[in-house]
Amino acid sequence: MDLFQTKSFKAMESSMNALQLQMQISQQNLANISTPGYKAKKISFKDVLARAGSEPNTGKYDFKAFIETEEDTAVRPDGNNVDLEIESARLNKAYYQYSYLTSKLTGQISNLKYVLENAPK
Repeated sequence: MDLFQTKSFKAMESSMNALQLQMQISQQNLANISTPGYKAKKISFKDVLARAGSEPNTGKYDFKAFIETEEDTAVRPDGNNVDLEIESARLNKAYYQYSYLTSKLTGQISNLKYVLENAPK
């Protein structure tokens, strides 16, 4: 039995990867806040969640994030649509969620370590 192939571990791993991508995209958007014509990017999870829910009890978590360009909004006359407040909020939210999952994952690994070290020999 592979201890790191459980549903919960795979879900946390996939979520952490998606959150890391969200942080990278938000940082990229913030870095281009003064670039004329730059269109902000965002991460889409809608299709992923629908697909994951349509396969009950398969034990597979194949989460994929989709990067989309926001073409429908323009914040400034130069065509740049990066909103400082929205991107800062997205970045902070992703950071805190990532930190929470890191502590949960660390806790699970600590529990496994404890069991393995204290198992009867």
